[in-house]
Amino acid sequence: MWRLPLTTLTLRPLVVDQSFSSLSFVRVHARRLCSPASSSSSSSSLPLSPVATSSSSSSSSSSSSFPASFLVLPSAFTGLLGTWQMMRRDEKEQMVSDRKLRLATPERDWTRGWTHAPVPEEGTRICAEGRFVGEQILVGPRPRTLPGTRDTRRGFAIVQAFEPSRRGRASSGGARRASSWWTWSSSARSDSGKGEGERARSSASDSEVFMVVRGWVPENWEGDDASKGARTAISGVVKASEVPSMFVPRNQPAKNTWFYFDTNAMGETLGLPEGTPLVEAVQSDNADASAGVRRVGHVVSGGGASQFPLTKDVAELLTFKVTTQDHLNYAMTWYTLSAITATMAYRAVTARKRLRLKK
Repeated sequence: MWRLPLTTLTLRPLVVDQSFSSLSFVRVHARRLCSPASSSSSSSSLPLSPVATSSSSSSSSSSSSFPASFLVLPSAFTGLLGTWQMMRRDEKEQMVSDRKLRLATPERDWTRGWTHAPVPEEGTRICAEGRFVGEQILVGPRPRTLPGTRDTRRGFAIVQAFEPSRRGRASSGGARRASSWWTWSSSARSDSGKGEGERARSSASDSEVFMVVRGWVPENWEGDDASKGARTAISGVVKASEVPSMFVPRNQPAKNTWFYFDTNAMGETLGLPEGTPLVEAVQSDNADASAGVRRVGHVVSGGGASQFPLTKDVAELLTFKVTTQDHLNYAMTWYTLSAITATMAYRAVTARKRLRLKK
């Protein structure tokens, strides 16, 4: 009596089947919407905005111009360095030419009535007789190859004050100017100790004293007769102060430590007035010297100096650490690098242009 109608039993499965079919339909469509193909097709169908197009084009143009600008800057910089080296070469050639003219002039005798009113010009050749006085200054270390050998030894350039003799001068020619560059004021170094050096400075007062680069000596050199005040004849060339590079340590006059020639500082250390000239002794075969006078830098039969200090030959004064040929080699190197980087920049620019044309 409680039996249900047949229609009710048959409809329920149909409803359930329809619900399952609808769920499966939704699931299939959801999978299609989430698939990469549908997303790419849908995105490709959407139009691009002008802002996005311009930003993409500007980024591509900036990326294409960056390598070119990066390569053009080194090319310009190396080209300027090459031009600067050529300018330095021209300056060095002019310096060599001027020095040749000065060295070709005859020596001027410092002890034969030369008034010395103006400070002698750099490169002026002089000769004098007299004696070395006062302390010595060692500049260095400066390695040097010994003449006639391949032995390179460590040593120093030695600087000392030189007091010319008064040969050919009037005994009373009026009072000399105490402020002139040749007057050695013994009171300029009141704090110096007494002894042989002090007596030498006192005797040299009111005389035409100048500084002399006597030459090169090894580090274990103990001096010679000229260092102790013996009469000496010298031939030399007026020398200017050196301009040190950034890699050379600074001089320390208070500690008597010297790495380069500084005329004013050396003169002050030796008790000389400001502006005292510095003369570099050179080798000379000039025999015009008084009897019994030792010549500094005289030449012996072997072509080298007889003993220390070793003096330079006149031809060495025409050479520089960086020669004119070195400047030319440096310039060619910089120009080559400039050409290489310019070629790389040109190829980078043309390659980018070809890619844009293909697109």
